[in-house]
Amino acid sequence: MKECERTAPGLDLKGVNVLVADDEEINIELISEILVERGMAVSTAANGAEAVAEFKEHDFELILMDMSMPVKDGYEAAQEIRDLERQQGGNVAIIAMTGFSGDEVQQECADSVLDGYIAKPIVWKAMFNEIARVLSLRRELGGHQKKTKIFKGLEYDKFVSEMCNGNEELAVKLVNRFIGERGPELLRAATELAGKQDVKRLREVCHSLVGVCGSMCATEMAAGAGELRELAIGGEWAAMPKLLDELLEAHYRILTWWEGFFVERAGG
Repeated sequence: MKECERTAPGLDLKGVNVLVADDEEINIELISEILVERGMAVSTAANGAEAVAEFKEHDFELILMDMSMPVKDGYEAAQEIRDLERQQGGNVAIIAMTGFSGDEVQQECADSVLDGYIAKPIVWKAMFNEIARVLSLRRELGGHQKKTKIFKGLEYDKFVSEMCNGNEELAVKLVNRFIGERGPELLRAATELAGKQDVKRLREVCHSLVGVCGSMCATEMAAGAGELRELAIGGEWAAMPKLLDELLEAHYRILTWWEGFFVERAGG
């Protein structure tokens, strides 16, 4: 097949980050190869649940979604992705890949969270024309909007842009202090004071923990610290060990993400 037969004129697809979700390995390999030939960066998923998981971890401009997949079908996955976008932002284009075609499928797409469809077996020129149509429309309506990255309890993009005014050097320094010093210090104090049933000082520590976690955009930990403060006020000591374990686990998840974040950046 000649390259010109695959070409959708007027739109440069080089560098577009795309997720291909299909339960058939041969389909994934074939589609991925054709997309890579056009300069697109391709990730893959074997079912709808994997597609949602990939969306949570990466920033895609386009998803090609098979509609009939195990575990979670394409419609369910697309709806879940739209629900996630309402929580954390984002504006990914989702194109259905389906063995059905015609007016009924077009109407189904129009009535759902999908932006378009590609009929199977795929005709490459038709596929790239549909990709061009959908992405052009998205870009005209404001372009791809990166979602806020929520890395295991810490909204890093939000922290950099809103709390540090775009100063990533400052953000890195403060995250390191939060993870390595202030967070562990406050968690140790809270655990000790809960064991002593010291209401006054535990409330003070919880107040500090809520404040610093809120400033760091570590919303999960901030909510847990607020709940711990309420337990202290009510004298509900028996419920505290479980909540303290959850706070320590949340802090560990942030620490694990932070270590991996720098490894990923160094590799890229």
